[in-house]
Amino acid sequence: MSAKRSLIASVALVVLGATVHAGGWSILTLRDVPNYAVAGTPLRRTFMLRAHGMTPLENVGPILTVRFGNSTVKATAVPTKKAGEYTAVLVFPRPGTWRFELGPFPMSALPPLTVIAAGTPSPAPLAPPARGRRLFEAKGCNGCHARREVSAEEGGVGPDLTGKRFPEPYLRRLLADPKAASPRAGAHDKDIEGSEMPDLELTEPEITALVAFMNGK
Repeated sequence: MSAKRSLIASVALVVLGATVHAGGWSILTLRDVPNYAVAGTPLRRTFMLRAHGMTPLENVGPILTVRFGNSTVKATAVPTKKAGEYTAVLVFPRPGTWRFELGPFPMSALPPLTVIAAGTPSPAPLAPPARGRRLFEAKGCNGCHARREVSAEEGGVGPDLTGKRFPEPYLRRLLADPKAASPRAGAHDKDIEGSEMPDLELTEPEITALVAFMNGK
């Protein structure tokens, strides 16, 4: 399989990890991915759940849990008006590095969140490759595809993306509009076809960061 064809199957950039539900695996994709939160300040987490990585998964009542040391915070996510989308509000009681779980879905490596004390300086912004690595987890890439910089154990449904590089114009177009992907989009292999990945509604800054991470900039 060519590197670019592996991207087609691969950049099904969908999040949080393959799970078993209703006879198939499911992927969670975070809408907004902050680099940090503030203790005592409510933080809304909105996400999509997709069965088999593609079909919006409804009526599951997911419970979002965050843990740090002996502290645990839980919030039941409620559906939005969009099929398969849920939202929950969390309040972190103290600073630290909090890790996420989503019941009843075992998750693979949703990136932890740094929580700072109120009134302390904000952390420095992440460089594009580091931001892209975070998005690789939070937008679902690791649910389908391994990338050794993230974890050797993640992925498995799609091709291993470790060490892969792709033409930037093509990669940007694929991430922005998967259905528009074609040989004319900047790829060079004749066997490239449209992608099966869902439209994750990525922003331009998110696309830029993902490209920087994927291509090792």
